[in-house]
Amino acid sequence: MIPCAITARTKQGVYTYTGLFQKTVEAKSDAYRRFGFPAVIAVTAIHRKSMRNNTHPSPPRAA
Repeated sequence: MIPCAITARTKQGVYTYTGLFQKTVEAKSDAYRRFGFPAVIAVTAIHRKSMRNNTHPSPPRAA
């Protein structure tokens, strides 16, 4: 399973959600089912390293 961030831009606004999918193509088809075909869909795979950095941000470095 691949954690993915999906961004959908529609006439009503911009929506972002995350989910676990087998493939990024599956994530895109899920987004089209939710928002319809006029929507602009962007799927980003979240890699394990970036997930770890997001959940445990490193402290700011002293100048």
